[in-house]
Amino acid sequence: MDADGNMKGILSQSSTLDYLMRHLSEYPNLQPIMQKSLQQCGLTNNKVLSVNGEEKVLNALISMSTNSVSSLAVLDDQGMLLGNISMTDIKDQYPILDVNAKSTFGYTLSKLQATKAHRMWIVNDSGCAVGVVSLTDVFRVLSGLIDEQ
Repeated sequence: MDADGNMKGILSQSSTLDYLMRHLSEYPNLQPIMQKSLQQCGLTNNKVLSVNGEEKVLNALISMSTNSVSSLAVLDDQGMLLGNISMTDIKDQYPILDVNAKSTFGYTLSKLQATKAHRMWIVNDSGCAVGVVSLTDVFRVLSGLIDEQ
């Protein structure tokens, strides 16, 4: 808002991430966390809400509503990540966006920024879904750095 109370812009998680990644060199205290793996950042211990690839779309929508989430992983019978389903995906076709559990926090942020995604599925070395990292998770980790200082 400007001094007259007029809106000048909207601050979103995506625009904040974009700013952070473009100005990362100005924040040397963030470099250590950027080199840590998602496991080291505590981002691989969350439950993966999913639907089997053979399920009807209606079942996925019911599951999203019941669990109050906007997206589900689509898995095969062995837990391998096949894709993602969200309300947006029902209208448009999106690629699978994933990172390995050993990927660095910095790499994951770069991938989120480049794809303009709000979440990345985390897979293990076998390609099985083991977690999800969202922009909210990213900012929770970054805000933890403030608390440590």
